[in-house]
Amino acid sequence: MDSLEPGSFNLVHSFVVFQHVPVARGEVLMEKLVRLLAEGGIGALHFTFSIPRGRVLQAVTTLRNHSRAFNGVLNVAKGRAFSRSHMQMNNYSMNRILEMLAQEGCSNVCVEFTGDSACRGALVLFEKCSTRHGIWQN
Repeated sequence: MDSLEPGSFNLVHSFVVFQHVPVARGEVLMEKLVRLLAEGGIGALHFTFSIPRGRVLQAVTTLRNHSRAFNGVLNVAKGRAFSRSHMQMNNYSMNRILEMLAQEGCSNVCVEFTGDSACRGALVLFEKCSTRHGIWQN
């Protein structure tokens, strides 16, 4: 992606992908995708922002994401192979996503909610504006 020129695309799209990418890495990828949009280009990016779960389940999930040994023990307890990887489900801050879009000169933002009570997400649709017309300029 680094070899592509900014403004190379008229559309960037991602659906149910970012939730499986660690947030810090996902935010960097999102910024790169937005920079690849040409003036007037459209973005449609999906993010999970809430996975309602109790504190115990949240702690177990965090341990599975960060410890192969812990994940392996749980796999064996569930009758799975020790080495089976864990599918991450990461929540993104919608405030952070919107701030990043504003800083990149995007507007006409529309948020369409997705998911259900177990996993709440949003498809964020936006247009890349000219840097001359960005909402906030540094």
